Amino acid sequence: MNELAHVLGAGPFYVPAGTVSGDDVPYLPQGLPSEWRNTLSGMWRQWHPGGGPHVEAQGWKVHISARAERAQQVLDVVAPLCAEHGVVFKHLAAPLDFVVMHHKHAGRSQAGKFIAAYPGDPRTALGLMRDLKEALAGEEGPYVLTDRAFEGSACVYYRYGAFTSQGRVRPDGSFEGTVIDANGHAVEDGRGIGFGLPPGITDPFQEPMAAWTPRAGEVSVGGCTIERVVRFSNSGGTYQGIQQSTGRRVFLKEARPHVGLVSMESDARRRLQSEFRTLTTLHALHPGLCPEPVDYFTEGGHEFLVTEFVEGETLNGWTVRNNPVVNSTVTAAEFAQYFADCEKLIDALREDLRRLHAEGHAFIDLGPDNILVQDGGVPRLVDFETVAPVDRLPALIGAVGFFDPDLARTDPFAQDQHALSSVALYLLAPVQATADRNPAVLGHLRALLERVNPPPHALWDLVLRRRAPLRLSAPTPFVSPERLAAAPARQLSVLRDDLVRGILSAADTGNGVTLFPTVPDGFATNTLGVRHGSAGVLHALQRSGTEVPDAILARFTRDALASRTVLPPGLFSGSAGLSWVLAEAGRLDEAAALLGSAVDHPVLRDCSDFAHGRAGVAMACLRLHAATDDSGYLERADELLAPTRGGNPGDLATTGLATGPAGVAMALFYLHRLTGDEPARARGRGLLDRDLARGTYDHGGLLFPVSAKDRRLMPYLWSGSAGIGMVAERYLSLGDDEDLSRAAAGIRTAASCLFTRAGGLFQGLAGLGAYWSDTARRTGDESARAMAEDVATRLFVHLVPTEDGMYLHGDPGIRLSCDLGSGSAGVLLFLDHLLRGTADPLFTLDAHVERDPVPACSLPSDFPG
Repeated sequence: MNELAHVLGAGPFYVPAGTVSGDDVPYLPQGLPSEWRNTLSGMWRQWHPGGGPHVEAQGWKVHISARAERAQQVLDVVAPLCAEHGVVFKHLAAPLDFVVMHHKHAGRSQAGKFIAAYPGDPRTALGLMRDLKEALAGEEGPYVLTDRAFEGSACVYYRYGAFTSQGRVRPDGSFEGTVIDANGHAVEDGRGIGFGLPPGITDPFQEPMAAWTPRAGEVSVGGCTIERVVRFSNSGGTYQGIQQSTGRRVFLKEARPHVGLVSMESDARRRLQSEFRTLTTLHALHPGLCPEPVDYFTEGGHEFLVTEFVEGETLNGWTVRNNPVVNSTVTAAEFAQYFADCEKLIDALREDLRRLHAEGHAFIDLGPDNILVQDGGVPRLVDFETVAPVDRLPALIGAVGFFDPDLARTDPFAQDQHALSSVALYLLAPVQATADRNPAVLGHLRALLERVNPPPHALWDLVLRRRAPLRLSAPTPFVSPERLAAAPARQLSVLRDDLVRGILSAADTGNGVTLFPTVPDGFATNTLGVRHGSAGVLHALQRSGTEVPDAILARFTRDALASRTVLPPGLFSGSAGLSWVLAEAGRLDEAAALLGSAVDHPVLRDCSDFAHGRAGVAMACLRLHAATDDSGYLERADELLAPTRGGNPGDLATTGLATGPAGVAMALFYLHRLTGDEPARARGRGLLDRDLARGTYDHGGLLFPVSAKDRRLMPYLWSGSAGIGMVAERYLSLGDDEDLSRAAAGIRTAASCLFTRAGGLFQGLAGLGAYWSDTARRTGDESARAMAEDVATRLFVHLVPTEDGMYLHGDPGIRLSCDLGSGSAGVLLFLDHLLRGTADPLFTLDAHVERDPVPACSLPSDFPG
């Protein structure tokens, strides 16, 4: 499900898909027999005979698509036919659900599916589809990309797949649907973009079709040869191509029929037609202001706009590559040059908007993806989908942090100015979404930049002109940069308490979907795990010394035990993590039950990492051994980490603590410390070297790519320098090691960067602080502790105060969250560790292996007790 489904409604938190219905009249079919009943589940309403729904486990699904304006009429035709054939069916429950499913940002594999029917056998499926094709003659709908059209119908489609929820959990907690193939084997119920069949299953409704896989340079549309795909979306693709008649490189933008909605009235084709008219008008008036329109044509029912191909990189890419605020060894001169480049870019954009407005047009969706930066830092506006005369704008949509819906509706030119101010802020630091809710973060950003070089007055003045469209009523005080600098530890202590207050205020101890607010990935996996769910939040509360209300612990325990058979085993994703948290709460019997579900889980056969696999489950075994002194747990940990168990952890394609070799090295370190097993230490050291060898020195710091395929260099805890650094510091404690000391020094530099895009624990600033705080506690290094405190003060750039307490945005940075991985619980965990210095906040076992007390770091004199 796309993120859009989780950001509906007026509240500040992400919501489960299908729980916001809007104000529209729901879809309810006419003509069903009186004994048919329905049940509502999220976005779908299912209908079945009065005896209850009965469907086979799998078979030939029938999907019916519809145009948005014809959805109710199509439902009224389909429902009686399904009842006549005795076929259970479901449909999207309301117009809002229809828009979400068919939205331009929705997943392509689900789009077009308005009604799904579940015939019991191929004969019933054939009879139903024939009747549907006849009854729906003349109707059209989006093409269902996972399916095959039935006998040329424009709205009746079919595929083979599971009817009921059957499958297996993946290591990260997401669900993989399966079907049984002709050989009796469970195989993935593939929902790729294209029609496919399980092995041995043949299509009884159509002759086999020869497979063909097109290659770049072989596909031609409208006299253009496609060179490469730029991007796919639910609206259609965008492509780089060559115009065959001229040899000119061109850009093609595709609009699929009846899909790519942003409202019930605005689909991809209508917006593309509007864009062509706009480009034609503006190019004639101001050549160069917009991409030159070259052609517009229809092929196969899809419409295509052809324009000049504008060279350049997106403003997003340009900023990531050039902004020195993310560098750990930045100089004032580098900032000065960057600010000059930003002013030049903003001046050019301002002039483009002036010319656009002079012609009565507004841009509306001005953001980093719609600006290309060419050689010399010259910007070009692209993607004119929302551009038109202000009295007939095709769509009022825009990127989060750059779009004010009220301004767009009442004063489109003012919306463009707001977006330009947001671009200026983005160039300095991408905190627009936070500033939308809490403009006071700008003062903290200014203080951060002034450490190196204050931004030019004109650039900063433009930033201050932006509105805060989501500003919350927040009696919770937000400390000024001056007060924070005067008494940092005292203000950080207050912040810790405000985070606790916010988390407890947001808790739902009843029967809601989640105990604590989570993020879209939490809903897509499970809402109980350490990374995104209740376990992580509860862990942060317990480690901070908070007295957890009995009702919270009771609901968590109940939910954990009820879900143990369906959870993945992992430390951060599943039952091993829940076991750890229950052991911390003193509920050892329940912890043992959860861990028992983890150690023999089939997922572990092919997953060895720390976050989801054997290494993390082994750590949970070591934790329960420490709590119970039961040697059986020690033996299970040893078995899980044995070199003959499963694949070679050194072959992991990803890097870092969570899913790379370094995480397995972390578990082997503690096995060595608890048992004295020297081979475990040696294997762990070798695995750590595997990750260290992947590092790259950039701006003086040792940074690490996410994976063999994703070469972005990261400083973070989940994947990057901070997580690998935590492991390296532990192996350094085992003895002098010149190579490891050199790598640790490079990691320290990398973890000293001024700013990160997010504030959270696993992939943000709090994680860098946790690395420094952990290093300080282990080594007694005052410089490390000073850096940890400095990182903590910079967190105020990411915080949002509300009347209930303090929060920050969880991934992907649109709504607030309490989760440990990206939300307020992770910040709480780091802050408490910094302020109190207690051991093992991040699922380590130092308190159980240290023979001598670690020297305490001195706290500032303003620390309140």
